Amino acid sequence: MRVRALPFASLALLLAVSSTAGAAARAEPERRGDHGATSPPAPVALSPVDSTVEGSLPQVAFDSRGDAFAVWQEGRANGIFTRAAVKPAGGNWGPARTLARGGYVSLAVDARGDAVVAGLTLAARQGVFAVYRPTGGEWSRAVLVSGSGGAADVVQATAIDPEGRAFVTWATASSQAADNRVEVSVRRRGHWSTHVVGHGAGPAIAVAENGDALLVWHTPPGGDGRFLASWNMHGQGWQRPRPIPLATGTPVRPEQPQLILGRNGDATVFWTNWGAGVFSSSAPSGGSFGPAQNLQIGYDSLQAGATVAPDGAAALAAVANRGNGPLELRIRGSATAAWGAPVVLGQSALQSALALDRSGRLIVAWVESDGAPPDYGDLLLELATGTSAGHVSASRTLARIGGDCWMHRCTHGGDPAVAIGPDGQAIVAWVAKTDPYKGAGGVVMAQSLRLPAR
Repeated sequence: MRVRALPFASLALLLAVSSTAGAAARAEPERRGDHGATSPPAPVALSPVDSTVEGSLPQVAFDSRGDAFAVWQEGRANGIFTRAAVKPAGGNWGPARTLARGGYVSLAVDARGDAVVAGLTLAARQGVFAVYRPTGGEWSRAVLVSGSGGAADVVQATAIDPEGRAFVTWATASSQAADNRVEVSVRRRGHWSTHVVGHGAGPAIAVAENGDALLVWHTPPGGDGRFLASWNMHGQGWQRPRPIPLATGTPVRPEQPQLILGRNGDATVFWTNWGAGVFSSSAPSGGSFGPAQNLQIGYDSLQAGATVAPDGAAALAAVANRGNGPLELRIRGSATAAWGAPVVLGQSALQSALALDRSGRLIVAWVESDGAPPDYGDLLLELATGTSAGHVSASRTLARIGGDCWMHRCTHGGDPAVAIGPDGQAIVAWVAKTDPYKGAGGVVMAQSLRLPAR
């Protein structure tokens, strides 16, 4: 399950795709710190190295065989398109394929290799599309799964269970914000079925290895409020929404929550209050959520990232100061363990991504500005590895992303994504972009790594 925060620059691209030429972007691997590992192979460009194309918002995932999946969006003069590529275990990335006209996609892959991609059509009839790929098969044609009318929210999320049952969720806007619907579509035996589960915005969804699913969203849309949660116990229907307790009852700002589920469906939800750090609340599978806990990291952050292993070990990363400040990390060794002490990984971070596998290997990637004069410096892609036992390595620079700008208010590169496969294989994806003042020229890059043994 992947849940994404949408940068201002990418939202601007959604509204208007610039055809202005930009310099071709290249990534140059660079090491900082000792990881006791050989240098990785050169990164690969997944999207065209073309000054008229803007690649952005990559996502990556593995199946249990080691096949890697990547999806991203490309802005061109004639619109925005969702593209995908697959890298067989031990092989190279195959050719990119266009899945749909539209973007802002979410990717989920199960252990068998079934995959689902969802996004926005960005057409005259705006809606949510879904594309399914069975194990070893081909991508299906895009299917419009939003069917109740209204404009779909930019934020949507996907999940897929071990049996290949796929979930796509989104919020559909109406003329009255209070009537915004949270909808979810489920694919069973080749057919999609869509239901309205509640009212609100910014839904997140996750599914456990036992098939239990959880949907969490914010309400009311566009204003400070609370989170609601609805369980689906292995296909038995969505339960009545329950409120998630808030810290001292203080309303939370309108953002998408972060959500993780362990093997048996034990859940934890994360969010950030205005002018405060990251909070969490946990629940047993199918149960009610307990009191909110202040995790004491990510002061005034925007959408902390979270990842979980099947045994309940988890990691949480948050960039403080509304996505422009220190990057802090906390690790939980098991579902019942206390969170470890905060670890500061970067000082001038913009975005981050992290992943944790069933062996306890951890990888964290983030974008950091070097702040060098005279023109606000460059952005670097930083990387650290660790374990669920709490070890975290020194950081190193994996690639140079491209130029930065004042307060990062430009269409700069970045958008890191990470995934861990079998035997410590890993993929890091990002957008390299030389000139952040151009509306095009971003190139989606992918780097293969092998993580240290636990």
